[in-house]
Amino acid sequence: MNKKIIGFGEIMMRLTPSNHSLIKDSELYHVYYGGSETNVLITLSSLGLQTDYVSVIPENSIGEGAIRHLTKNNVNISNVVRKGDHLGIYFVEEGFGERPSNVIYNRDNSAIRDIDINDINAEKIFSGADAYFTSGISLALSTKTSDVTIDLAKKAKEMGLTVIFDFNYRSKLWSIEEAKSKFKDIIPYADVCIGNLFDIKTFFDIDGEDDEVIKTFLEKFNIKYLVHTKRTVFTSSRNALKGFAYFVENGKLQKLETKEYSFDILDRVGGGDAFAGGVIYGLMTDWNNPLEAIKIGVACDVLKHCEHGDAFTQSLADVKSFLLEQSKDIKR
Repeated sequence: MNKKIIGFGEIMMRLTPSNHSLIKDSELYHVYYGGSETNVLITLSSLGLQTDYVSVIPENSIGEGAIRHLTKNNVNISNVVRKGDHLGIYFVEEGFGERPSNVIYNRDNSAIRDIDINDINAEKIFSGADAYFTSGISLALSTKTSDVTIDLAKKAKEMGLTVIFDFNYRSKLWSIEEAKSKFKDIIPYADVCIGNLFDIKTFFDIDGEDDEVIKTFLEKFNIKYLVHTKRTVFTSSRNALKGFAYFVENGKLQKLETKEYSFDILDRVGGGDAFAGGVIYGLMTDWNNPLEAIKIGVACDVLKHCEHGDAFTQSLADVKSFLLEQSKDIKR
């Protein structure tokens, strides 16, 4: 399959204390690179799709680390703008047992916040592409990133691409009121949304019974599919997940769901992005089979929790093996 996905967003350096240590006590950190849109594209590349990243990365050694992370994971960087001085950084204090994980951002002056629509050629970028992916995080970073995020969604829609939007609301980045306005600006261009009842009720003020709220949202904005996961947290080290998909057919709301999987956690960050990437892969493979798409998404999500770093880098064969519930014994 030769599908091509364009993603716009910020890549950051991630610093994580070793051995589940607290930040205040740490002298040794592991360095990773990631960001929501970055992680989704890497998931898609790992599954075999073409991916193209649109972003701003400084032309220094830290920026070069981010570039190498992208290229080694087969993400095309020809549309990455190299300017600015600062790559966003964030710290992840990994939870364990009853202690939850914690994230601290240091991204206020990152290079992408000064992006300009004139830095990129949207017509050229979207030529020959099949889908555009972005998230609410890109809307939250600055007025400029918000404008570019929405402009690209509008252009992608005009050029016939499938537009996929993940709400990805982060309370540490902006308020609910700030998010409402921007979500309402971008949602008319979306074909697929990754979000849940909280997002719909909070940002679109749609009231009623749960199914009616979802149906109203899908019909009002002409959204083909709404997908999300439900996470059950037993401890920071053990969770359970299942996936859901909603769509309207013949005037009735259709709801699909996967089985629930319980699993131990090596690294919590990036699971939702792996789900998004897996769903996008499934829909790009067969637009009319959302159940298979959310099955692939949940498989990627669960498997992502079993590797270090932000991104899912396992193969389609690994995903299929998981879904077939093949033996987890050592492979020799």
